[in-house]
Amino acid sequence: MSSYSLLEKTIYLAFAMTLGIVLFFQNPFLPNFFVPGSEDWYVNFSVMIFHPNEAYWNESILLPLIGKLTGASKSLVGYKVLCGLISILILPSLAALSLGYFNRITHAYLFLISFSASFRYLWLYDLGHPDPLTILLLCSIPLLRSRTSIFVCAFLASLSHFSMALIAILELVILYWASVKSSLEEYRGVPLALLTGLVAGRLFLGIWYWIFNYTSPLGRIEFILNSGMPFFYDRYQLNPLGFWLTPGIIFLLINVLILSFFLFHKNWKLAGAILLTTAMSYAALFITVDGLRIFSVVCCGSYIFLLTRLIDSMRSKPNKQLIT
Repeated sequence: MSSYSLLEKTIYLAFAMTLGIVLFFQNPFLPNFFVPGSEDWYVNFSVMIFHPNEAYWNESILLPLIGKLTGASKSLVGYKVLCGLISILILPSLAALSLGYFNRITHAYLFLISFSASFRYLWLYDLGHPDPLTILLLCSIPLLRSRTSIFVCAFLASLSHFSMALIAILELVILYWASVKSSLEEYRGVPLALLTGLVAGRLFLGIWYWIFNYTSPLGRIEFILNSGMPFFYDRYQLNPLGFWLTPGIIFLLINVLILSFFLFHKNWKLAGAILLTTAMSYAALFITVDGLRIFSVVCCGSYIFLLTRLIDSMRSKPNKQLIT
């Protein structure tokens, strides 16, 4: 049972908020995002969200809808401020959830610092996309224990950015299945909650398309099909090393540490799942053109899952589910 004093909680959450703010303002391109015409397609989509739309990004309705309902989409600056606020809230939100997951404040700090230092999106974001909201929803899932909450997060993530949420949720399903043993109840049903949330989100989008006459049957897949694999291979050939180092050295080193840990404990199933989900994240990176932001959204849920399970294993009585 987690037990923290009010002072410990307050200091920890204040630290997370400060860290979120500091990292947000480290982006050297931040001023450029407020220049008129800078990545304004989601702002325009937000303004016209209740009207017919044929753009492939119309699958990402959640953040534009919030922008419309709050009035943030009345101006480019207002919408970008909304995106910035959500970006800053990623760390304090995960910090709050981590207090309910870990049983020691030292583990919570280790989690927060490790994630902050390795997740490059926090200071190399593209402001204006639905990424921060999608990341927040996907990253929350591994820290939740309620299947209802997991379903809701999967559902909302699907409305925030369906294409990337699809891959990210499938990665989480693979990792949850790999960590489950038939005699354990803690994670039983979680994969089902994730998949039903994903399907419910896609059904909701279908209904939304029908009501507001959206037309984009293949969505982002159409761009991939029209471009063809030679196009993406040629892009890869321009900078192969840059491709593999997209998530950053610290991120990759932590993942190697996690993989080594489970290999050392002969948890072959989970080690195989780690390799498979990592390959899925790189595959998504390969067939897109937006680099870090794509990899970050797709991998964020699985990364939080693995990072928290590694830290959790440092308890005096490790969770045998993870290392048996």
